[in-house]
Amino acid sequence: MKMALGCFLAGASYLVMILAAQGTGPEERGSVAWLVGTVLILTIGELYLSPIGLSLVTKAAPARIVSMMMGVWFLSSFFGNYLSGFLGTFWERMPREEFFLMLMGLGIGGGVAIWVLGRPLERVVAGNDRTATQELS
Repeated sequence: MKMALGCFLAGASYLVMILAAQGTGPEERGSVAWLVGTVLILTIGELYLSPIGLSLVTKAAPARIVSMMMGVWFLSSFFGNYLSGFLGTFWERMPREEFFLMLMGLGIGGGVAIWVLGRPLERVVAGNDRTATQELS
């Protein structure tokens, strides 16, 4: 659930930029405070997302493939960064408000997906915790 909260915060951070885009004209420069506010909220969301995700990978993956799944976690970061470059191409083609609305929708959509998958993941983690405890006994 913390990961879902992190995605919601990341999506909500773009609300600040939507407000900034509405308050400035196309050729006007806005205040740097809008960027600082966005990055602050985005960073808090990332802090809810990344360390919890790493922990989830180690708890949910079967013991014999934990290292490979950690690699998959970092590979997903690569694809996410690649996707962000692709999404950046829309900057020139979309109005600013719509661009930031798209980013907000993606963040909140990711949060909803993680929230929906939360219960099944809790069962997997609980099952792996019981298995690990039995192996130690």
